Amino acid sequence: MSVMAFALLAMMALDAPQSPAPVAPTTISGPICPNDPAFRYYPERAARVGTTGKAVVNCNILSSGKLDQCVIVKEEPEGEGFGATAILMAQCLIKMKPGESGRMNVPIRFDLPYP
Repeated sequence: MSVMAFALLAMMALDAPQSPAPVAPTTISGPICPNDPAFRYYPERAARVGTTGKAVVNCNILSSGKLDQCVIVKEEPEGEGFGATAILMAQCLIKMKPGESGRMNVPIRFDLPYP
């Protein structure tokens, strides 16, 4: 193959339409629940510094009884991760009676054991 033919093939390959890059999903249909039974449902930083807290999340009850589409209603203290951890707990640990529907508030209190 001549250098000219090779150059022509290389240029054609560069001009060929490229497949689009994969697009990341914009929604996640449920949490990734930890499989480790020793997993601690407690915000890491708050546990390190000994902060206790509480949160209320509002969740949709699916026909299966699982909770989904939870949103933080209140968390104290704010910014310590108690709301996000409460969502994970509600969606991974709480199951209502199958067939129930609607939304519900889930209050969760976070306390550390005494030393």
